Amino acid sequence: MAYRTHNLIVLLVFLLAVKGPSIVQPQQSTDDKSNINNQTQAIQSDIENKSTTQSSSAGAARNTPKNNNRQLSSLIRRLSYHLERQKDVMKRQEADILRLQADKSALARECDQNKRYTDELIAQIAELRSKLNAEQSSMEQLKQCAPRNCLAVAKRTQQVEASPSQDESQADAGWTVIQRRIDGSVNFYRNWSDYQIGFGNNQDEFFIGLETLHQLTSAKEHELHIRLTDFANETRFAEYNQFLVGNAQELYELKSLGNYSGNAGNALIYNLQQKFSTYDRDNDYDEDNCAADMHSAWWYRACGARW
Repeated sequence: MAYRTHNLIVLLVFLLAVKGPSIVQPQQSTDDKSNINNQTQAIQSDIENKSTTQSSSAGAARNTPKNNNRQLSSLIRRLSYHLERQKDVMKRQEADILRLQADKSALARECDQNKRYTDELIAQIAELRSKLNAEQSSMEQLKQCAPRNCLAVAKRTQQVEASPSQDESQADAGWTVIQRRIDGSVNFYRNWSDYQIGFGNNQDEFFIGLETLHQLTSAKEHELHIRLTDFANETRFAEYNQFLVGNAQELYELKSLGNYSGNAGNALIYNLQQKFSTYDRDNDYDEDNCAADMHSAWWYRACGARW
């Protein structure tokens, strides 16, 4: 564009120079010549200014590649710096990812272990629940089998499952009540079978049964405590430290009493080693049936007295 403008200006100057003689009249004034000269000088000055501007533009054009190189180098340096920083960030992120993956693997292993442990606990709980249910079922069966009174203890010769009452006044000492007579509400004039299996209610008047008595006393050493209360509410007692009753083949013989202590008198010593008698099973030494005469069963020796 600068060169084209220069040619245009030169053309204008040429035209003015050519036309100048044709339009100048001899009669023109000095002022007109002065105006033409002034215009010519102005055009020349403009041409010089354009030439100077063109030279400056050419110099600037020559300087532009250097500036561009410097700017490009600076831009490359900045980009390299940012690239290195991004590389550092990526390295840290990769390290974080590896650490998170390791943590994830550790958590997965821990979850697997916890699951196996939980499964084992569930299996153990199920096994314990099954055992508990079995024990509860067994307890219910035992409750149903346990006799409510001495009449329920029947046909047992090897093991006794009776639940005799505890003596309330001596429960702490572990005494088991084997017979209670209070007001005559229960008939004790019974046959051999009734005395063998027991009768009555262990919370009231009752007899525990000869077979049960044999099983209890033969299982381990027992003491016998007899408490007697009269109508005046006076109480006396007798104790024997080695009480033992024989089996059915021995007719439930009173085999042992041990040593006596108490204030009721040692009357039971006369019944020692005697067989048990009922009105239908007379095992005493008397010619009469002592159980029938006394209207009760006992380890009778003779009928003159209860022994």
